[in-house]
Amino acid sequence: MNETLVSRKRAAYAVTYLFFLLISGCADICFAQQPIYTNEQHLGVEDGLSQSFITDFTQDKDGFIWIATLDGLSRFDGREFKNFRNDLHDSTTIARNVIQF
Repeated sequence: MNETLVSRKRAAYAVTYLFFLLISGCADICFAQQPIYTNEQHLGVEDGLSQSFITDFTQDKDGFIWIATLDGLSRFDGREFKNFRNDLHDSTTIARNVIQF
């Protein structure tokens, strides 16, 4: 009878140990689904982008983001857009409004 009591205690300890192992391993998985907060921004025409259809984009060595659209070229400096469009009467503007890199 004494051996039965000892083996039951060992079994109870083993079950308790496995339960805590399971819970501690599950904590990483459960908390891994928490949202990650980033500095992500969603910008569009209402923010100054020349058009919403983007054909290409790149970032230059100075940090400017250049966005090619069907209505010109937009440069984003992190705060605002500067748009470049073709003007038939001004030879210093870009050659055409449809930009593809």
